[in-house]
Amino acid sequence: MKNTKYSKKGFWTKDKCHEEALKYNTKKDFKEKSISVYSICVRRKWIDDICEHMVELVKAVGYCK
Repeated sequence: MKNTKYSKKGFWTKDKCHEEALKYNTKKDFKEKSISVYSICVRRKWIDDICEHMVELVKAVGYCK
């Protein structure tokens, strides 16, 4: 896992975020293993574009939060 906490401002472009996201199959894995990049994608409203290739996890019928 990369330590992205100390990256320079402007380091995480949309293309770099997409490259990082390609390492994961679900948004859950992406968020757990690369939280800083995931957060950048959410803040910049790129998350849907970046995660297009990912499998969507479906909750079981009757699932209650």
